[in-house]
Amino acid sequence: MKTPQLAIGFAASLVALSYAPAIRAESTATRSTTQTTQTTQQPPSPSSTTTTTAAPIVIATDGGERVTETRPNRALLSTGVGLFVISYGASVIGAAVSDRDADKNLFVPVVGPWMNLAQRDCDVNPCGNNEDLNKAMIVTSGIVQGAGLILGLSSLFVPETTVTRRTASAEPEVRITPLSFGAGAGLGAVGRF
Repeated sequence: MKTPQLAIGFAASLVALSYAPAIRAESTATRSTTQTTQTTQQPPSPSSTTTTTAAPIVIATDGGERVTETRPNRALLSTGVGLFVISYGASVIGAAVSDRDADKNLFVPVVGPWMNLAQRDCDVNPCGNNEDLNKAMIVTSGIVQGAGLILGLSSLFVPETTVTRRTASAEPEVRITPLSFGAGAGLGAVGRF
């Protein structure tokens, strides 16, 4: 947005700078054609320096309105869903592969692992050598499924709030500002398009 302002101010400065040397060169050329009989050379005219200063450019900001948006906490929700899906998926695969009736409880989310532990009954139907590992995996699945569910639900109670500022569409604006040159002063135009 500042590029048009700078370009207009720069163009105004160039016009003013290029105008003064053109007049000086024209008067020097006229003098040299009328005084061809004179053989003395005049020393070159001293070069002038031009300083350009401008008033500070202040762009008015639109009032805009603040918009507050509240939604479930994305970090908690994604973590909770991820934990739940991974642990429940592993339980479903275990239930589908197993031939034990108690393992069919693993199809039930969250409480299924705890129901499985209560109904394992290894005295009637031998569980095998890896029963301690199986129980540890079932307990871990129950804990992780519960943690995933708690994190997912807590995302509703610990919402994520974002505040944004909406601004009205900016209308074109042109301002005339004073400019100061070494040999004089002038006006410049700055704008927002």
